[in-house]
Amino acid sequence: MDHIIRYWDTFYAGRRGNPEPTSFARFIERRFPDHTTLVDVGCGDGRDTLWFASRGWSGIGLDASNATLVECARRGETFGERCRFVRSEIGRDSIDAALRGHAIDLRKTLVYARFLLHAITDAEEHWFLEDVSSLVARGARLCVEARTVEDASLPKVEAPHYRRFIEARTLEERCRSLDMEVEFMQCGKGLAPYKSEDPAVVRMICRGSGNV
Repeated sequence: MDHIIRYWDTFYAGRRGNPEPTSFARFIERRFPDHTTLVDVGCGDGRDTLWFASRGWSGIGLDASNATLVECARRGETFGERCRFVRSEIGRDSIDAALRGHAIDLRKTLVYARFLLHAITDAEEHWFLEDVSSLVARGARLCVEARTVEDASLPKVEAPHYRRFIEARTLEERCRSLDMEVEFMQCGKGLAPYKSEDPAVVRMICRGSGNV
């Protein structure tokens, strides 16, 4: 994991964050108009965390890269207490621990993981899903977008780096095994365009088996 963190430290160093939200962020906001808190795990440059904060949500961005968190925190000052960024490393720091001190209603909280799962190891994915399942059991929802195995052979814009392409049905089975009900799943291209790329991705939303 340390070499992956070093890559992202270098990637984000000196970069200005994109002010525009991703297409996934817009999709999620339309789907959950009554929710109030976004926990953005692997928030990167904070573009979606900050955009949700600008829309009146509480945005909490978690990332293991110190380089990006410094810039995110600076940009988030505009929103005061409504927007916070916390260093958190998957496999070492629980999401619950990162949320201590934040008064949030889990029934109106989304744990948001855009382009996270394919950037971490299989073991870290297991740890993350187990960690987030405790929040989902208490009312939160998990929202995932990730590159799938169908994307492996497609052209990429950025320089080669660690990527682990996701098998959507395996991810679905893992979530179900942790009592997370998959209420929405969509796979394909045309969902997450980036510069000249049109990656093949999976979008998945999970809730607790006893929640509606």
